[in-house]
Amino acid sequence: MAFDTKELIKSAIKILNKDDSLIFIDDLCVHLGISRQTYYDHELDKVDVIKQHMLKNKVSIKKELRNKWMKTENATTEIFLYKLAANQEELNKVNNVSTVNITNEKKEEKKDFTKLSKEELATLQGLEEKLIDSDE
Repeated sequence: MAFDTKELIKSAIKILNKDDSLIFIDDLCVHLGISRQTYYDHELDKVDVIKQHMLKNKVSIKKELRNKWMKTENATTEIFLYKLAANQEELNKVNNVSTVNITNEKKEEKKDFTKLSKEELATLQGLEEKLIDSDE
C-alpha cells in the first residue's frame, strides 16, 4: 500500500494534538496504521513538527511525574527525585562515589577509586596507614 508523505504528516500532527500521551514512534505508527519501516521510509523522523510534538508530550509527562513525586512522602521516590535534580558532586555523594584530584607537575587528573583493583586498594590503604602512623 502506497502512502502519501504529506497525508502521513497531517495525520500524525492530528493524532499528536489529540493524544498527548504518545511519546514513542511505535505508538504513533500504530495510530497511523503504518509500520516502523514506512515511518522511516517517508522520513517522518526528520519532520520537525512531529519531533516537537513528541518532545512536548515527553516533557509534559515528566513534569506531571515530578509534580506527583514532590508531593509524596515516600523516601525512595524522594531520593530518586533528588538524584534527578542533583549536580554531579551531589550525585556522587548520594551514590557514595569518591573521586580525588591527583595533581602532578605535568597535568591534573582525576582518579576514580571505585574502579581500582583489590591490589591497588590494598596498596593505597597501606600508604594511608603509614601516613596516619607518621602523624602520631
